Amino acid sequence: MFWLYGGYHGDGGFEYLKDSWTLTLDDEGTAHWAKIDTPEKSPPTARPLSYTRQGHELFLFGGFDGKLPAADLLVFNLDSKRIIF
Repeated sequence: MFWLYGGYHGDGGFEYLKDSWTLTLDDEGTAHWAKIDTPEKSPPTARPLSYTRQGHELFLFGGFDGKLPAADLLVFNLDSKRIIF
């Protein structure tokens, strides 16, 4: 399973995103995207950022909000879908 957070799209201008998605491949190699809804507010928009998984948590670092670079560290628990700011 691949986790994706943040990003942007430039259809008629830039919009910085703060949504979360997973991508899984089934046995035939077909891709399946699923939007992840968190039970609390999302972290700020971020692009580009780095993240790594340790156990049941994703650690997200860095980002850019469209004005300033960020040096934030966020932790997202994969089981509870809760974010620690």
